[in-house]
Amino acid sequence: MFLKMTSAAILVLLSVTASAEVHVVQAYPTSFVPATVNVVPGDTIHWVYTGGYPHTVTSGSGCSGDGLFHGVLQIPGDTFEWEVPEGGDDVVSYFCQPHCAAGMTGEILVDNSAPTGHVIVVS
Repeated sequence: MFLKMTSAAILVLLSVTASAEVHVVQAYPTSFVPATVNVVPGDTIHWVYTGGYPHTVTSGSGCSGDGLFHGVLQIPGDTFEWEVPEGGDDVVSYFCQPHCAAGMTGEILVDNSAPTGHVIVVS
């Protein structure tokens, strides 16, 4: 009985964990593409430098950082990743510090009602 329950719990854990997605956002000279990303807690956002000017990926709005995350993309091959936490805001705004005034901003829409990667086994 214990072996069957443990196997079932592992199978559920693997299937729930496998649902986390990686979302790729490209940093172009004056824009993030896509500008809006829909995610659930546990997903990862992966920003990629495509060329042009150096950029930042800085959380906050109105060109003012809020300290949630900050990454630097300066040369080809640079990347920055952020995993969406549980229990955070439903909307996370971000921007490029050098190009915010030119409109280089993005938005992360978090579905906090989605199931998380936690599994509780009751015996």
